[in-house]
Amino acid sequence: EKTLSGILKSWYPQAVDSVYGGFLSTFTYDFKPTGDQDKMIVTQARHTWTNAKASLRYPEVEHYKSSAKHGFEFLKNVMWDNQYGGFYWLVDRQGNVKGDSSKTAYGNAFGIYALAAYYASSKDTSALTLAKKAFTWLEKNSHDATSKGYFQHLQGNGIPIQRTPDTPSNADTGYKDQNSSIHLLEAFTELYQVWPDE
Repeated sequence: EKTLSGILKSWYPQAVDSVYGGFLSTFTYDFKPTGDQDKMIVTQARHTWTNAKASLRYPEVEHYKSSAKHGFEFLKNVMWDNQYGGFYWLVDRQGNVKGDSSKTAYGNAFGIYALAAYYASSKDTSALTLAKKAFTWLEKNSHDATSKGYFQHLQGNGIPIQRTPDTPSNADTGYKDQNSSIHLLEAFTELYQVWPDE
């Protein structure tokens, strides 16, 4: 079915990971879960955002509300770094951080995007609190107060990763990029709708 509700039915609720939390994101062509099911902040946030928006459009479908809450809890309890702040880029299916603990402005933008949408649909103030916390973390760590914009790549503790003479010339490390910038604007627009702070 090529309608919005048909597309949503292909994904939900079967994408909900009822064992480890969050959402499954890798499926075969006929929608059977496959692979390791690593969980990236971007896909976890997009699933959460989608369910939050779907719960408003289709309020009679109960699982959109519960799936949005399920996604929010995974963002809050697993993807958010309680020590240094910011959202981890990647965890395994069980929620263990994969690779290093570096973070990105892009990933954090999607976290904010999902949290704001979930708050709009649920009125759960803990979601708005975390959205504000994530925004403040980005402003403190990623925002370039001198030249404006946001640094994309950050160490686990939030310090921007600088280019060095050893950085490959084709790497985007240490730069700001258009893709992150548009998604930051998208996230801040979503956040401003529920938190109109100057």
